[in-house]
Amino acid sequence: MKTMIIYDSKHGSTSHIAKMIGCELQFDVQLSDIQEPISLSDDFNQIIFLAPAYAGQLRKQAAAFLASHQETLLQKTLILVNTGLQFSEEKIAQQLQAIFPAALREHAELTAFAGSIIYPDKLNFFEKLILKKIFHDQRLEFPRHETDHYLDKSALDSIVQALNEQEGRTYST
Repeated sequence: MKTMIIYDSKHGSTSHIAKMIGCELQFDVQLSDIQEPISLSDDFNQIIFLAPAYAGQLRKQAAAFLASHQETLLQKTLILVNTGLQFSEEKIAQQLQAIFPAALREHAELTAFAGSIIYPDKLNFFEKLILKKIFHDQRLEFPRHETDHYLDKSALDSIVQALNEQEGRTYST
C-alpha cells in the first residue's frame, strides 16, 4: 500500500508531527506540504491528512484542498489528523466534527487529534496574545521556548500502531 502524508503547517508544528509519523511507520511514505502542488495519483491508495485548527476552523488552503479533492479522497484509505491546542476532550470531539467535511469524516478509517508543538518565536503579536489568553484561562504558564509538552504522544503512538498493523495485514493477505 503506497501512502502519502499531506500536511498544512503555518509555523512548523504540523510539519514536524507529519515527519514524526512518517519516521515511525514501518513502510515507505511520501510527505507532501499542502503549499506545494500535490498529485493524488492512483499510485497512492492511502492518504494521511494533517492540519491545524485555528479558532475551530481549518486554514483556507486546507479546507480548499479537502473540498477540491474530496471525490478522490473518498476512493482512498483516509486518515484525518487535527493538530493544535485544545485542553478539553469534549471540545476536541466537537472540533473534529466541525473541521473535517462530513463525507470525509465518515469515510476516514481514523480521525484523531495529535496536539501541538509550540514555537513561541514564530508567532506574531496577535497569535501570542491569543495563546497567552488561552493559557491564562487554563491556569498554565505560556511557554517562552519551543516545547512539545502539548503533543499528544499517546494519540500519535495509536495512529502509528494502527497504520503499521494495517500495513502488516495488507502484506499478509
